[in-house]
Amino acid sequence: MAALSQIPADAVVSGAVGLSDWALKPLWPFSDFQFIYPLVPWGNVGVTIVFAIAMIVELKKPNQAQQIALLTLVVVVIYIALWGAFVNVRA
Repeated sequence: MAALSQIPADAVVSGAVGLSDWALKPLWPFSDFQFIYPLVPWGNVGVTIVFAIAMIVELKKPNQAQQIALLTLVVVVIYIALWGAFVNVRA
């Protein structure tokens, strides 16, 4: 799941103040199709905090790493959706 979520995550987490958005080529080398839909700026502190908490919890409970990773993915998706809906000023 983590590997499959990387390209969509990179498409919605892009750019920042002083940085341009970068389009992804998810079908490269078969196609030059590019896609970007920036909702959350790169380096967003909220996403970083969610991942940091998940890493600490996984260290404390290594037997539940897969469940923690899945929960982390769900929380990050919700965070991105909420940020895009309520905070994103680019739209």
